[in-house]
Amino acid sequence: MVKWLGFDYGTALYASDYFDTMYQAAELLISEGHAYVDSQTAEEVQLNRGSFTVPGKNSPYRERRIDDNLALFREMRDGRHPDGSHVLRAKIDMASPN
Repeated sequence: MVKWLGFDYGTALYASDYFDTMYQAAELLISEGHAYVDSQTAEEVQLNRGSFTVPGKNSPYRERRIDDNLALFREMRDGRHPDGSHVLRAKIDMASPN
């Protein structure tokens, strides 16, 4: 809790209460080319992640067309893919040690 900082948020907040807002934000990020749907396995993501001393590698799905990303993301929302088979990722600098 952050009550000791003087913040009182009243009732508990749940991410599910804001699903529509977060979903719209995700579609906007995809539409503007700042996010993509990654179809790598968890093991592949871990291998390509990099570290503080070794730069990460871009996903082979990073340059998927925006329209294809949006279609796949909408299919994910509709439950047409098994859990964990795709994930939304931000297009970050994979060479950054941060």
